[in-house]
Amino acid sequence: MYISRVTLKRGHELFNLLKQKSGSDGYMAHQILWDLFPNDGNKKRDFLFHKDEKGGIPQFLLVSETKPVETGGVSVISKSYYPQLVKGLKLAFSLVANPVVSRKVEGKKHSVKHDVWMDAKKQAKENGGNAVSIVQTCENASKLWLIRQGERCGFSLKETDVLIDGYIQNRFYKGRKVKPIQYSSIHYEGLLTVTDTKAFIKMLHSGIGRSKAFGCGLLLVRRI
Repeated sequence: MYISRVTLKRGHELFNLLKQKSGSDGYMAHQILWDLFPNDGNKKRDFLFHKDEKGGIPQFLLVSETKPVETGGVSVISKSYYPQLVKGLKLAFSLVANPVVSRKVEGKKHSVKHDVWMDAKKQAKENGGNAVSIVQTCENASKLWLIRQGERCGFSLKETDVLIDGYIQNRFYKGRKVKPIQYSSIHYEGLLTVTDTKAFIKMLHSGIGRSKAFGCGLLLVRRI
């Protein structure tokens, strides 16, 4: 695996396009990064990314199976990424994820996926919650979603060790399609404990949750 910092070059066409979108077009970001991996048209996406900005310059942190190749519009700094982990290791983490929950619907063969935050908000309102309690319910549901993800991804964490720094509903158009692409994202920060090194390393590459093509799912970790 590789971890890379990708920076758009100021004044380049790609830089100007992304700035015009105010960094909100996840599809455009995905296309810019996809071009860093030459392929014959059959290659599947094997990278995760997180968008950042430093001094007004769009940047991306990128974790990939293959090493990205620098193009004219971006600079790329890459290094091998094989974290040395042991069971019980505590790490600080940051994650932007798209949490969803599946629910059975009468008359439908397959479960329907719901935004975890909005699903919790709906239930809290139906139970007569006030503004403060509704937000608390949404945050608790979002934290529990991440705790459940950890059970299969090789880590554990407590509700008290997780902070939620923003919930966003994202909406953009792909090409000339009339119907927009919509998804929500939550920014998590906190502390976790590694419980299964093999599952954890696999998750660092494959990500957590949905909407990975639009900048969700990359768990960034550091030692404390």
